[in-house]
Order: sequence, then C-alpha cells, then structure tokens
Amino acid sequence: MASTHKLSIDIAADTLSKLQEHVDAGHYASISEAVEDAVRQLPDPARDSRSDALSEIRARIARSLQDPRPVVDCADAEQQILRHMQARGRAAR
Repeated sequence: MASTHKLSIDIAADTLSKLQEHVDAGHYASISEAVEDAVRQLPDPARDSRSDALSEIRARIARSLQDPRPVVDCADAEQQILRHMQARGRAAR
C-alpha cells in the first residue's frame, strides 16, 4: 500500500460541499479519496506534449497520403537531386 501523508488545506465552502455530495452519493468512500481522484485527473504536461506531437505526426502522414504527386523511390530521388546539382554546377566532385 502507498504511504500516506496528512495534509491541511484551506478550501472554499462550495468546493467542500461538492466533495461531500460525491461522498454522500457513494461515488467515493471519503473526501480524501475524492481529492486524490481529482489530483489524478489534473493535466499531465508531458503526456499532453507527446499527444500533441503524435497528432502532428498523424496529420503530416495524412497530408502525405493525400498528396497527388507520384511516389518517387529513394534511388530515383537521389538521381534527380544529382542531375539538378549538376545542371547548376554544384555536383559533388
């Protein structure tokens, strides 16, 4: 079992009333349990930034899949780049 610590906090009367309503309704065994659940539901910035990054990656993939341009494999792309650089006089020597 996780260790517990006693904590004294100041809380607004209406907030305490809401917590007590949840306990009285049987949603929680105690106000402490209700507060612990509320804390667990606080936003997690690390998780949120990962979620944002994944959303951006998924959006980029979706845009890529919808791109009407023909697919070019790696070898063809390298050849196109080399030809372009040679035409501009910048090819690696």
